[in-house]
Amino acid sequence: MAGISISVDAKDLSQVLLRLKPIFQFEPTELMTAIGALGESQTRRGSEPE
Repeated sequence: MAGISISVDAKDLSQVLLRLKPIFQFEPTELMTAIGALGESQTRRGSEPE
């Protein structure tokens, strides 16, 4: 499995953590709702009679 590797100098650790904070505090609820709505609309479109 591919991944991401980050090397950080100890003196820069606090700055790195500050920059990565949005990634660790990501709230996927809104994104998942939008993806679900898109899938639902595609399903309905495919099952409607012509």
